[in-house]
Order: sequence, then C-alpha cells, then structure tokens
Amino acid sequence: MMSPKEKEAYSDSVQATMEGTPITITKKRKPRRLLSNLLTVILLLAVVALGYGYYQKQNELKMLKDPAAQAEVARKDAIAVAAQASSIVLLPEGEEVPEVLTINDAELAIKEQPNLAGVVTGDKILLYVTSGKAIVYSPSRNKIVNILPVVLQRPQGQGTTNTQTNTSANTQSSSNGTTSRSANTSANDEE
Repeated sequence: MMSPKEKEAYSDSVQATMEGTPITITKKRKPRRLLSNLLTVILLLAVVALGYGYYQKQNELKMLKDPAAQAEVARKDAIAVAAQASSIVLLPEGEEVPEVLTINDAELAIKEQPNLAGVVTGDKILLYVTSGKAIVYSPSRNKIVNILPVVLQRPQGQGTTNTQTNTSANTQSSSNGTTSRSANTSANDEE
C-alpha cells in the first residue's frame, strides 16, 4: 500500500509522462541491498583480522625456532622477574642477568629439595652464579620464599663450570643465552 506522498509522486510522474516531459525516476535503495553491503564490509574486515592474526602467529613461530630470539626472550623475561623481585629484596649488584628457573611441580620440588619448603607451582628461582646465590621468588604472592647458596661443581675432564640441579625434574630453565646451567642449592652448605 502506498503512502499519500508516494501516491502524489506517482501521480505527478504519470502526469508528467502524459504531458511529454522527460522524467527521471529514482529508485529508492532497498534495505536488502544495504544489508548485503554491510555484510560484505563485515566479512572483509573479518578476513583482514584473521590474516593479520595468522601473520602474527607465523612471526611468533619463526621467532621461537630461532635460538638467538629464544635467548633474547628468556633474557627479557629474566630481567622482568628480577625487577619484580628487586622491590622486595636487594639483588646482587654488578651481576649479569640471572638465570631463571620455574617450579613446575611444587610437591616434587619439596620432596627432592626440602629447603624449597613453601614454594608453589609457578614460583621462580633466580640464579646468581657469580655471587653464589639462588633467590626463590613467588610472583603470585610477591614474596621471597628463600635465599639459598649455589654450589658450583666442576665435572672431571671439562674446563667449563657446570652446575647441576636436584630439582631438574620439576623446574624449567630459562637460559639467558650465555650458558645453560642449573643450581644445586642446599641449606646446609656454606657460601
């Protein structure tokens, strides 16, 4: 059904056609066409967003395969953890970036190393080999759990210093790119 304005416009166009004057009839856009254009734009934006996400993931995977990039990420993570811990405890000065170990299984860590009592899964061990300290830091609780001495052991027949850990089954090393080490921490050993 036509509204009065539409009827008037229709009747005017009919009269104008009857009098022989040329008329330009403009069609109104149908809502269906507007909707299809809107859906096309939304689909295009979705494809662009998915493409960008794919590109970012590919770059991330490429970076994770590169050992130098892995070392840089681990170094940045170690600096960030050390910065968090430095608000609570005075860290060794003039020290290189610490090696950071993550406790993956707190119960196993406590069984293997009783001096790690009080740790929870996700806690970090900051190894300062030069100063001979291991600082057990809990980011989730923002607390220092323990400060332990690090005992260095030199394997026979090798000229490099290699430290060994009793908690290797439950910690994950985050190397700072220089050498891969872990700590043998003991509350009974003297510095």
